[in-house]
Amino acid sequence: MGEHAIPNGLKYLLITLLAAHFVGDFLFQSETLSEAKCENKWYLLLHTSIVAGLSYGLCGIWDLWLIPVVIFVTHILLDRLKGHSQQWQSFLLDQAGHIGIIFILSWFLVIYPLPASLMFLTTRPLPSPYWLNIFGPFYSKFLVVSSAFVVAVLGGAILVQLYVDPLLQQMSNRESQGLKGAGKKIGQLERTLILIFVLVGEITAVGFLVAAKSIFRFGELKNSQKRKEAEYIIIGTFISFLVALIIGYVACIVLKGLQ
Repeated sequence: MGEHAIPNGLKYLLITLLAAHFVGDFLFQSETLSEAKCENKWYLLLHTSIVAGLSYGLCGIWDLWLIPVVIFVTHILLDRLKGHSQQWQSFLLDQAGHIGIIFILSWFLVIYPLPASLMFLTTRPLPSPYWLNIFGPFYSKFLVVSSAFVVAVLGGAILVQLYVDPLLQQMSNRESQGLKGAGKKIGQLERTLILIFVLVGEITAVGFLVAAKSIFRFGELKNSQKRKEAEYIIIGTFISFLVALIIGYVACIVLKGLQ
């Protein structure tokens, strides 16, 4: 591989393909597109084309035409399998399926010993990645950090919403929940801050964030005589914090492995 190529091609492929998946699924897929693709095959084809194109583009190994083909086909199949399900378990299983495909594809392209009859599917060793030659190791680190924010802020919003929606249905008074969409924005901001704190090594600052939010929410929890509402707020907050902390620590582990 080239001068700036990392020693482990598998690591590079995993980072780029996972980044493409997360950006395509969370950043480039609006709620409208997410709903429309379940009803209209053209919207599904549009979404999968975006993910496949990002996979090929971010990878930057132009000879590996198998990447966009496999991502395109498997993404369609998994999204059709998930269908209209609005449960957090289905969301996690769907993401696990996409991530599993990426791991299998990367391992197949880099490590798996192909028989001579299948050597046309890839080239060994992998050609030097285009973007890695231009930006060097910074490229992989940038993708890791960017992906972490996309997953924590945008993907986390979807997971938290799916998790607390069943609880929301049990609450009789919806007026006391505040501005429409404000809770989602607050969650995105708090996960952004937590992720920043974790990445810069200031984990103690997360404690201050928890304390600050508790102070702002104290009056709401104290004055409300509805136990369900108080529990709804607490559960949503803890899930939001947990998602950000997990993503933050995973990103730190990956970044450390790139040094």
